[in-house]
Amino acid sequence: MEIVCKSFLGQKHFHHRLGCGAFDFNPDTDLIVAIGKNDPGVFLQAHEYLRSYGNSHRHALVILDAEWGGAPSPARIKARIEKNLTLAGWPSGTTKAIVIDPELENWIWMDSPHVVKALHWPGPGELRSWLVQEGFGFVQSGKPERPKEAVEAVLHETRQPRSSSIYGRIVKNASVKRCKDPAFKEMVETLRNWFPATCS
Repeated sequence: MEIVCKSFLGQKHFHHRLGCGAFDFNPDTDLIVAIGKNDPGVFLQAHEYLRSYGNSHRHALVILDAEWGGAPSPARIKARIEKNLTLAGWPSGTTKAIVIDPELENWIWMDSPHVVKALHWPGPGELRSWLVQEGFGFVQSGKPERPKEAVEAVLHETRQPRSSSIYGRIVKNASVKRCKDPAFKEMVETLRNWFPATCS
């Protein structure tokens, strides 16, 4: 998640890709990583991590996976985090919880040659066909039902070690419009609302 955010928001003029207005983002000071915590820890403690940032920042995004053992529904995860942030002092409308269902790898699977290249696969049609042969089903959006396991299967087949840099390359190069994941689209729309593009 850290690499994906840095790769996406750390680029020069990243706001043009998002279709929003320019805003400052420094990964060293504006990206808070819950070191040693997994998604349940972020779910329970995001408001504590972000409590003091309400004095220096106008907005806060919390991004986490929806799937873990004993997880409530994505809607309940989202509602609880946003309620806790409000109770921690963030004004209503200044925060958003982005819950990726089921997990971050859903952002990686998109109809883009950059995905195929990063995964070292010969071609997009062949990749989907191979995944089907391996028993992976696909949802209506064209993404594998088990996105994380699908990435791991492809990396095993191409004899690549799992590396966050692969995710970073995809996010850095692929078009925002190609990612159909609802959580990603919600994040983009949120940033557009918070930072409207100015007409030239």
